[in-house]
Amino acid sequence: ENLVLGLVGETIDLADYVTGARIVDKSNGKGSALVYRIELWLRTKDDDIRNQLKQRLISIMTEGQNTPSRFADQFQWKLHGDEF
Repeated sequence: ENLVLGLVGETIDLADYVTGARIVDKSNGKGSALVYRIELWLRTKDDDIRNQLKQRLISIMTEGQNTPSRFADQFQWKLHGDEF
């Protein structure tokens, strides 16, 4: 919820670099845990900007939680045009 509001309200630092966003429900619907993938389209490939955005997004998603961030290791960047 915080992430969506931050993107729509343009309160995320470096939001000018975000050109699009999508949240994909990857849950299999068979009673297992909910799994979501967050996709961002950026107008830059700059590692420094991507890392700043990553840290900000993790901060937003873990706001109010007392547990260490479990998202950092799951964060992946896939550049447009990369071969699979």
